[in-house]
Amino acid sequence: NFAYQYNSVGKYSQYESIPNAGNKRRFLDIGLYANDKIVELNDDAPLHNRLRETSVYLKTNGSFSTHNPTLSVDTTRFTIEQANLQDNPQQEVESNTRAYYASIKRNFPNQYGQIENIKYVSTGYSGKFYENDRGEYTLEKKYYPAFGGDTYINKFALKRKHSFFTRNLANLPAKVDNVPFDYWLFPNLGYPTYYIGESPEELLPTLASSLSAGIAAGLATAGAISALPLDATTAGIINSTVISTALATVFSAFVKKNNLDANPNNAFYQKGFFYTASYGIPVFYVESDINVDLRHGRNDLEENFYPNVGDGIPDDWLHEVNVPIKYDNFYSYNATYSAQNLSPNLPYRLKYPDLGCLT
Repeated sequence: NFAYQYNSVGKYSQYESIPNAGNKRRFLDIGLYANDKIVELNDDAPLHNRLRETSVYLKTNGSFSTHNPTLSVDTTRFTIEQANLQDNPQQEVESNTRAYYASIKRNFPNQYGQIENIKYVSTGYSGKFYENDRGEYTLEKKYYPAFGGDTYINKFALKRKHSFFTRNLANLPAKVDNVPFDYWLFPNLGYPTYYIGESPEELLPTLASSLSAGIAAGLATAGAISALPLDATTAGIINSTVISTALATVFSAFVKKNNLDANPNNAFYQKGFFYTASYGIPVFYVESDINVDLRHGRNDLEENFYPNVGDGIPDDWLHEVNVPIKYDNFYSYNATYSAQNLSPNLPYRLKYPDLGCLT
């Protein structure tokens, strides 16, 4: 099988602080949601987001200073040949991934209402106070963390995807085989480095010349050229031309137009790999108004999500036959889980605890 797909899961479990020096904040010149098309941005160039996940496009009014990491360097991008996996291309490989963590700030001074009508958000914190001899009130217990509020800190994951071609041979009708198809005619972004096709490859003049020279030398050794009714030089030229033409015809008829990874570069023996798509699932902590721990999927396939589809690398879920790459991420969530506790506390009869709360 020549066709392969790159699947990976990146779990961000460590961090490295960036020196807090200089101005790290930038204003946004452009901020918009980008769908899975070629998006016009009113910028220098459009965003090529075809067959990729819906995301947010941000452009700042200035560049950022780079920081050389000491914790890890990203080593997640490699080919089968670079990882020396020619004999076992499906073997899982561990590598290091890294990314910058940033946040978007918005000036929202009345987030909790106007100053004369503040909406208090309960954190669920409670404690007992007692009055000392001096008439001062002191917390009976030592302060402990208060949980609640309106911001959740959870692990979040999404499916990041890129198709190297706009078409593929997945989901063909049953019992269809040997369908001629030229992947190199359907590039998605630029021109993929590795591809495969059924159209004949043109024989380069240098290759035809070297092949014909070798065959001509063999014929000369056998005395074939000397038997021709022409002088040796003329015979050599004529036979070289004839052999080159014949080889070009044979080469074009049988050798396909391919460029494969880990290819032994044999003119008549095709071996190697090319890549149809690349998937990456980053798993990282986020601060959000949404409690993503309570996210749910609507089915087991395209509307599901990681890690609900299983631990490890979900190869079956990412397979084109099961979930085509055209499907975006789906986010299903019950907004009730994010409802703020803005209701006032009901009065409680301290003298009659058995009555509970008044209604």
